Amino acid sequence: MNLTSRQLAEVRELRKTIGARIHYLRVQNRETLHHLSHASGISIEKLDQYELGKGEISIETLVVLAHALDLKITSFFATVS
Repeated sequence: MNLTSRQLAEVRELRKTIGARIHYLRVQNRETLHHLSHASGISIEKLDQYELGKGEISIETLVVLAHALDLKITSFFATVS
């Protein structure tokens, strides 16, 4: 799939927004990266990349994280307040 530069910019911004939301929800749940890594089976390094908005995160990974944080997947798409 070939994305336009505008679409690529939107994807990068969405990754950052979702990453910030993952971080926010993890902290709100008083979870450490270590605990979330253990609960989800995702390495600390990868979780850190996701929270920073780096790397591609799949829907499947979001489902795993939602379950590990005891949240609905839609929580990652809500507005950060």
